[in-house]
Amino acid sequence: MSRKNGCKQCGLIKDLLQMMEQTLPSLFTDVNIPQKIAEIFAAMMDFERCVIFRIIFNPNEMKCQLIAKTPLDEHELNKVYLLEEHLDHLAVFNSGEVIHVTNPEYNPLTSYFAEIIRRKNINEILLLPVVIREQVRGIIALDAVNDQAFTAEDIYACSCFARYISITFDRDVIIESAIRDELLNPLNILSVALRKLLKVVESVLSIVKDAIERLDRFTDKQSKNRL
Repeated sequence: MSRKNGCKQCGLIKDLLQMMEQTLPSLFTDVNIPQKIAEIFAAMMDFERCVIFRIIFNPNEMKCQLIAKTPLDEHELNKVYLLEEHLDHLAVFNSGEVIHVTNPEYNPLTSYFAEIIRRKNINEILLLPVVIREQVRGIIALDAVNDQAFTAEDIYACSCFARYISITFDRDVIIESAIRDELLNPLNILSVALRKLLKVVESVLSIVKDAIERLDRFTDKQSKNRL
């Protein structure tokens, strides 16, 4: 799948890093930060569809909730589904691995929505786990339409994207943990959660900024060597 600006791997990595730098501070202010990130990533990679699901853990039945999507006119945001009804999502949840579906109309994992695949002319589907502390907490679904196909570069970028999305999921895990830890003093819940989250964000943001600087120095050196 060709990207809009056709940049090579270094440019792709820098795009991803700059997306992280741009959106990380929103972890404190934006309730639905995955939606913002999904829109930026889909536009950057020129993907037709990017959908993010959160896994809902229940003693009786596992569910998944649609928490972010692009385009906005498809699907119902926040709708909850039974995980067992989505064989592709269930496979990602059970394996914890990236699943690249070719010929999705006839693939056993995705043929349950063959009508949509034909109508949207979906050629391939990429499914990625959102992993937090070795547990799948979410799933990202991406489509390649018409004659497009996912390249190795695309899959690499999407895997990086999934790891970044896990940070936004971790925000909620941190807050949930703080609530459990501070049940005897509810007034401290938010401050404790934000302190924990701040440590995560500051650490990641520092790594991102350093990586962008290193990448700039590397690309400058490569350009000079070609002169």
